[in-house]
Formats: sequence, structure tokens, C-alpha cells
Amino acid sequence: MRDEDKKEVWSSHGMTPLEAMKFCYDTSKAECNTIMHKGNVCAMFGVAPSPDGNVGHPWLLGNEYFKDVPKIAFVKQSKQFVKDQVDKYGCLTNYVHFENTVSIQWLKYIGFSITKLIEDYGVNPEPFYEFVKVKDVCNNASRNSVSTTSDNSSSNITTT
Repeated sequence: MRDEDKKEVWSSHGMTPLEAMKFCYDTSKAECNTIMHKGNVCAMFGVAPSPDGNVGHPWLLGNEYFKDVPKIAFVKQSKQFVKDQVDKYGCLTNYVHFENTVSIQWLKYIGFSITKLIEDYGVNPEPFYEFVKVKDVCNNASRNSVSTTSDNSSSNITTT
């Protein structure tokens, strides 16, 4: 696991990398995905639903191969995944360690807003930013469109 992800899961949940991957998988089975590149697993990502199912909590855990994933394809597929999940849940939110600048840049680029800094977040308190993306109901209503959701099966993103 990348050092920044190790620090994040330890600070937020007090988990080792293996515990964090298992926890994320268990809470996100319907929306747990794998990023592969040149035969290597590079990252896991997904969305864990809130207990009432009205909010999704996105996450991504990468390893040393993640830096080799082609950025343009990754960002394009990230934007589509986020759009689909916002359509499904209406709101996506989670927290990112304040020093995780690469993740913060990526979150902003794919449409999340950084809403506030929480100085003492988590089991082993560290500063974290809250990030949020909310469905644009005004534009959706004006288009008078009907959205559909996927079958909730797990999927993989494979790059070449």
C-alpha cells in the first residue's frame, strides 16, 4: 500500500493495510473495484453505503504500481464512476488526510469539493479534509431525464 494510504487508514481507523483492504471490501462488496495495469493489481476502490443507503462513502487504496497507471484513462474512468455513484446515492462524502496532496488534487479534478478541515479526525487523530459531491438536481430536473443504475456487480478497470 502507498505510504500516504497507510498513514490515512492508520490515522482514521487504526487499521493495518490488510485490515483496511478487508474492511473496505466487506463494506463495499456491491461497489468494490480493482485497477489493473500490465497484469498488476494497482489499486482497489469503491463506495460504502451509509446505513440508510442515502449517502455513499468513496475510497481508494493504491500500491506501488498505482503510479504506473495511465493518468488520462484513470481520470476519465474516475469521473464516470463518480457520476454513476452520485446518480445512485445523491451524495458522496468522505475524508482525506490533509498531507495527501495527490489525492486532494485528483478529488478536486473529478468534481469533489473540499468542504472543511477537521483538526483531530479519526482513531489516531490527525487533520483531515472532508470532501463532498452532491447530485445536481436542478440540471437533472430541467432535462426531465430518468437515470438508471448499474446492476451493482463488482467490476475491474483494466488499462493497457
